[in-house]
Amino acid sequence: MPASAVQYVFGAFRLDVSERLLLRDSEPVPLTSKAFELLAVLLEHSGHLVDKQELLRRVWPDAFVEEAVLSVNIAAIRRALGDDAHQYIETVPKRGYRFVGDVQAVETAETQPARSVAPTEAPPAVARVIAANRKKRLPWIVLTATLVVGALSLQVGWQALTRPRIGNSVAVLPLKSLSDNPEQQHFADAMTDLLLTNLGRIPQLRVVSLQSVMQYQGTHKTLPQIARELKVDCIVEGTVHREGDRVRITAQLIHGPTDRHLWAGSYERDLSGAFAVQDDVAESIAREIGIKLAPAQRRREAPPVSAAAHEAFLRGMSFLDEGADAKAIEEFRKTVAIDPNYALAYTKMASAYFGRAFFGFMPPNEAFPAMKEAALHAIEKDGGDAEAHAWLANEKLHYEWDWPGAEREFRRSLELNPSDSEVRHIYAHYLLTVGRWQESLAQMDRAFETDPVGIGAAT
Repeated sequence: MPASAVQYVFGAFRLDVSERLLLRDSEPVPLTSKAFELLAVLLEHSGHLVDKQELLRRVWPDAFVEEAVLSVNIAAIRRALGDDAHQYIETVPKRGYRFVGDVQAVETAETQPARSVAPTEAPPAVARVIAANRKKRLPWIVLTATLVVGALSLQVGWQALTRPRIGNSVAVLPLKSLSDNPEQQHFADAMTDLLLTNLGRIPQLRVVSLQSVMQYQGTHKTLPQIARELKVDCIVEGTVHREGDRVRITAQLIHGPTDRHLWAGSYERDLSGAFAVQDDVAESIAREIGIKLAPAQRRREAPPVSAAAHEAFLRGMSFLDEGADAKAIEEFRKTVAIDPNYALAYTKMASAYFGRAFFGFMPPNEAFPAMKEAALHAIEKDGGDAEAHAWLANEKLHYEWDWPGAEREFRRSLELNPSDSEVRHIYAHYLLTVGRWQESLAQMDRAFETDPVGIGAAT
């Protein structure tokens, strides 16, 4: 960070280094501490390319951090700057970033030189080791070894003391597409959905639903505010960049209450293996939080999928998000025609058929059997697909009236994904219908934990 008391003025913005404050038209703009420091370094070198390694050294001097963290924090800065971001921060591929807007640096106070610590000054604990060994006249080789071990012990101890206590609740903010192409945002949304599903499969985690997180899309609230309102310990942020058949995904885990960076990862894959990345991300997050996954909780390696199948699936997801269920079904059918083992396409096809039946666009005696067939195909391809079991439960409940069978499928779905609030909500209504009120209330409470906004509005 620049040591001088400087304010940088650009457009409607003013960044006050000493106050660690970014203002837009005199109104504070929330930024995480590292995003603020990163913006300050870019402003300090306005008009010049700042190499990635230099940025990492300046902003994270005491920690090893992957380049993925830069992408995530640059994305956070761009969100904070809003519509003006494109005219200020330029990405120089594979090299770094440059602040390209007009900047005026204003000195606000005379800078006082900071007191420097002489290299020979050591922390008291290390100094005592030196003094004791000098009195014993130990050989320098022994003294050096003692100092190294002592310093490492102090470092490990300090990291253990300063590391925040991490709980088991997580919110995943929607992954951001780094492309201006709207189609790429659909891809990022699909990756977000898959990451939530993979995290939800870990029973030791409480994963907040996407419905509750969506209210913070485009918000200026800080991560500690979001964590407090959602009652979560950790927040996941990330970006997705697709160029041709290559996909780069970054993610970082932040301790919400303290806004402290815990972990970051960057993954680059061909499109055929892009969805499998979210398994790696979910396992890394669980490991960082302190959860040791049993072998049964780890997902089996997904076979590669052709780029053409992925393209058809993504088009289907885009139509599904828009409520165009008939078009979505058409694309999902194209997907499985290209790759008959694409389990997730069958699952989303079942979802689309339910929408067709629910809104009266298709006769129930046509929609529900097709929905059941799609769900069974999905389960055949991937028995661990919680959502497919949920759609099968809905078919048994609403069409076959096989209520014991529906309950078995609801329970199986929640066993596979305990954080799925929507399934738990429907199961709660089932229990209420059969007169099991106490169990229904317990399920509704669990649903509310992971979806306080969506379930709260529906109850």
